[in-house]
This record gives sequence, structure tokens and C-alpha cells, in this order.
Amino acid sequence: MLDGLLDTLPPSQHASVRWEIGLLQEPIDREFTDPALRAIAQQPDHQGIGGNYPS
Repeated sequence: MLDGLLDTLPPSQHASVRWEIGLLQEPIDREFTDPALRAIAQQPDHQGIGGNYPS
């Protein structure tokens, strides 16, 4: 959703959206130490139902 806002909002609002994206990145960096799992966690979830984690 936030990535989509960057496409639709005026540039004057982009800094706020990027700040929010950064807030979401912090727990990913902290909790997902495995690079493969971190890459999955960083994928956008357009439906809001969670990522496709390997079982």
C-alpha cells in the first residue's frame, strides 16, 4: 500500500511515506537475521494476508 502511495501522492508527501516505510523496515532488520527470510519479509503484501513463507 505504501509503495502505491508514492505513485499517487504529490512529491511533497513522499518524505512522510518513506519515513513510514523506514519504520516498517526496522523490525524486519532486527528480527529476520537470515537473508533469505529477510528477503521474503520485505516483499510487499498487496492483499494484507501475509507472505509466502517456505514450509
